[in-house]
Amino acid sequence: MITMTALVVLFFANGANPTSVVVVDLGGREIPEWVLRNNVTIAEAPSGKAGRLVRFHVTDWPNVYFRAPNGTWDWSSYTVITVALANPGEVPVPVAIRVDNEGADGTNNCYTAGGTVPAKGSLDLTLRFDNGDNSYPPNR
Repeated sequence: MITMTALVVLFFANGANPTSVVVVDLGGREIPEWVLRNNVTIAEAPSGKAGRLVRFHVTDWPNVYFRAPNGTWDWSSYTVITVALANPGEVPVPVAIRVDNEGADGTNNCYTAGGTVPAKGSLDLTLRFDNGDNSYPPNR
């Protein structure tokens, strides 16, 4: 079980301080129809908490899929995507994010990042478009 609050992208203009843009705010009244639920249940967060509570079903690759509302997103002006996550549970939860380019197959033409949200903790999962290594786990 994970709490997701928002999908945020950051971009850097001419070396200036980063500017953030909220792409999806999951704390709103309704979840947009283009946010797809694949083997997950999404519920409102407990009273006083931001975001949504996501329960992952026991299956291969349960996920929340953010489909571009107009067919595609142009990330060329951005350097990172960050998803704010919290884990109210008693065990750490491994998580990953993937952004597919045209022709992506999960390994090629995509960017991925991953980490672990600690038990009773939080993680800002950040995917960098400029890291030179597009795979998760990283090819080392």
